[in-house]
Formats: sequence, C-alpha cells, structure tokens
Amino acid sequence: MTNLEHYKAFAKVCETGSFTLAAQALFLTQSAVSQSIRQLEDYLGAQLFIRSSKGVSLTEAGEILFDHVGGIADTVTAAEQHIARLKGLEEGALNIGASDTLCRHLLLPFLTEFQRRYPGIDIRITNRTSGETADLIRQGKADIGFVNLPLEQARGLVVKELKPVHDCFICGEKYFGSFNTPIHLQELARYPLLMLEGLSATRRYLDQYLLANNISLKPQIELGSLDLLIAFARNNFGIAAVTREFLGDALDGGMLRVITLKKEIPARHIGMMTKKGIPLSFAGREFTQMLPSGGA
Repeated sequence: MTNLEHYKAFAKVCETGSFTLAAQALFLTQSAVSQSIRQLEDYLGAQLFIRSSKGVSLTEAGEILFDHVGGIADTVTAAEQHIARLKGLEEGALNIGASDTLCRHLLLPFLTEFQRRYPGIDIRITNRTSGETADLIRQGKADIGFVNLPLEQARGLVVKELKPVHDCFICGEKYFGSFNTPIHLQELARYPLLMLEGLSATRRYLDQYLLANNISLKPQIELGSLDLLIAFARNNFGIAAVTREFLGDALDGGMLRVITLKKEIPARHIGMMTKKGIPLSFAGREFTQMLPSGGA
C-alpha cells in the first residue's frame, strides 16, 4: 500500500520535469523524492518515468497516472494550508445562538475582544430565546448556544454552567418610599408588575419558584427584553423582574433601585450548549476558552 506523499512527489516531478526541482518545491531531499517514486513504481508494478540527460519524461503508465492525479500536489498543499489557517485562527467561522439579553450583557465584551484578536474569523450570531437556541444547536444551525438555565429543551445536549445569576426586582423613583425596608416577595402583588414574556426560560424559572412557594404574582405588563423592563421601570410603570448581573449601569443616576427581599430568590445559571459528539471548530474552541470558568 502506498501513501499520499508518494503521489504528491510523482505529481510534482511531472510538473517540474525534474527530481531536483520537485524536491525543492516539496522541501525534501532529492533522494527522498527518488525513493517515493521508486516505492510508487514498486506498488503499481510499472515504470513511471524515463530518465535521460535532458530530464525525465513519462511512460505510458506515467501518463495515465498523471491524468488522474496531476493536480494532487497543489490540491493537497492548498488543503493543508487552509487547515493551517483555520488552526492559526486566520480564517474560519464562529456560529453562535443566544438571546438579545445574553448577547449584550454577557457575550458582547468577549466577542469584541475575540474580533480584535482574530479579525479573519467570520462571527455569525442568531438571536433566539433559550428554547429556540437549543433547536438551533440540534439542527446544526449554530455551533454554540448560550442559554438561561434550567432549560428543559437542553436534554440530550452538552450543557456547561458558565456563571450564576440572580433574579431581583427593581423600581423607579415613584416607588422608592414603599421599599425602605426588606419585604416579603408576596407583598409585590400590591404593585403593578413588569415581567418577561412567558416563553422565556428566565420567566419560567421565576414562575416555578413562585409556584413552589405558594406565591401569586401576575404581571400587568409583559415585555420581550431586559432592556425594555429596565426602561419601563425607570419611567415608573411598575416593579420589574430583572437579572441583577445584567443591570450594568442602569442603577447609576439614582433613578432605579433594587428592592431588598427578606428571602432572596435562589441563583440560577447561564449555560453554554453544544451538540453531543460534534467537536467545536478551532474558532469555537478558542472563543469558549475566553469565557467565565474556562469554556468547553
């Protein structure tokens, strides 16, 4: 059985018309090229070249072989160089699925740094809810998904917890006087409540916690993003359920305040999701190493 290097040597000798020039092009010694050709001839049971003082020419068998593998050296070299560029993160793609909130408040600084380091990588982001992101991973439309945990749709996928986050309630200046001391969560039922829409993993987690503790809180307004909840709370539409870690500078300026509860809501986690048995791309692997807790 022969190997690909023998065919590469054969093709390069054909292209250059010289064992010496072929060796130089392949960064090999002339003896190594000659040995490859000899081994290929032994394997095929046919002479491939006629050697003369003017160089080399192909035999009938050599011409037939060259018709089939003539471009193999350049093709294989191009493939090797392409893979080397992928490994070196000079090119490639990073395919991510995540919600608007996670993109802005978790991923954006890491994506910005990744783009700075590896400008040749094509970054592709699909914004979906956590449940829909799980579907993207299963369908192969995203390589890495970032989701709010716990998530029932994550079953069968590889999930890694990245960082804990905490649900809390905030209010605008209109309500500051009502929350000077810690309160029971149930007391919020007396106020207009602002929450994420019911399909979100964050909302489902909060609903399940409330149900388990026999607490009834029904939102007056349901919105599709954390940023909208913050904006509506700032404008005194009511008390908003938000994620403390994603408030950013929203509390600056004193127009918003976090309401202190007598019993805080247990932490949940942001998770990273991949498809079982599917290795990450070189770009994906590098990006995950930049994330909290070391990535994949």
